[in-house]
Amino acid sequence: MKSKANKSKKRKQKQLDLETKNENHSKEKSHHNPFSLLLNSDTPIDKSSTSSSSHPSNKKQNISPSLANKIPTLIWNSPNQIYTPLETELSFIPILIRSKNEHGMYCTKPKQRIKTLQTQCESNSISILQALSLRRHHMKLLRSRQTHDLLGLGNESNIRKAAALFESCLSNFVSQQKINFMTEKAQRKRFRKVHGDQTKLVGTPDFLFESPILFKATMGLSCLSVLSPHHKNIERAKPSSYQPNPNHNNIELHITITMKIKWMEAKMFYGASSIPNDGSSAVGKLLSTAEKYVDLYGNGVMIFAYGCGQELASKLYRKGVLAMDASPCDLTLLKEQQRTWCADQDGTILI
Repeated sequence: MKSKANKSKKRKQKQLDLETKNENHSKEKSHHNPFSLLLNSDTPIDKSSTSSSSHPSNKKQNISPSLANKIPTLIWNSPNQIYTPLETELSFIPILIRSKNEHGMYCTKPKQRIKTLQTQCESNSISILQALSLRRHHMKLLRSRQTHDLLGLGNESNIRKAAALFESCLSNFVSQQKINFMTEKAQRKRFRKVHGDQTKLVGTPDFLFESPILFKATMGLSCLSVLSPHHKNIERAKPSSYQPNPNHNNIELHITITMKIKWMEAKMFYGASSIPNDGSSAVGKLLSTAEKYVDLYGNGVMIFAYGCGQELASKLYRKGVLAMDASPCDLTLLKEQQRTWCADQDGTILI
């Protein structure tokens, strides 16, 4: 009897030692995770999401009404948003770029050429700024080694200031809805405070929310082709309403979707599907950036100043990232700055 009691006591002690060891290992692993202090405990990060079956893009997000009342919600109304088809982009390139030596912003072009482009844009339901941002992408693609300045597309200082102002306009819009977030600067400061300068912070989106929020977006019904049932993640951002859009004489309908996100990125350009995913250009880096942020933090949103192409939006969405335009935001400060360097004599911005 005494022998059995000793054996039982040893088994219990061995099990206790094993549990203590696992607990210490778990704490040590958490301590050495460089991103652990940038994420709150309620952040829905699942490291198994690297597999195709459990990737955030393929997960169902059933958001109950009671949960929606507790989580901060960012409202993003873009009822006129559409995703431009790749065919439309390709048809515009010969109009936008007449030769390999294409040079200068459109504000320097003859009025007749501007009028012709405006007519083409109206016929294809895209804005002239979308078309001109597409033009800039392809000019850079043709002569990738030349700077914006050499291509006549503005000096780097003005371009950086415009991008900073765009981000500031988004920041004001998010803050007005009382949503808490960390800027890139705040993320780096918190990281250095804990880990010093030796460990590199890999991913810093423009806006990292303190805890997951609900992103409630309204867009044109045609965007449903990107959020179609053919994509496994449709239930994560399931359309919840179909309503007439008064700006389109009740012909165009719009949808409203809600998804849980942890970050947001500002992109001061048009998200062109016709630019290769080469990892070198601004557009060519988008998919790898999206994948990195989703792996680190969970689902997110990219806000494009001039909208996004259909094919690129679809690829982003499958990775767990929703592409939206910036139409709900007040961009007055940005436009005022742009009128100082990329507008015609009438003050029309033609980048």
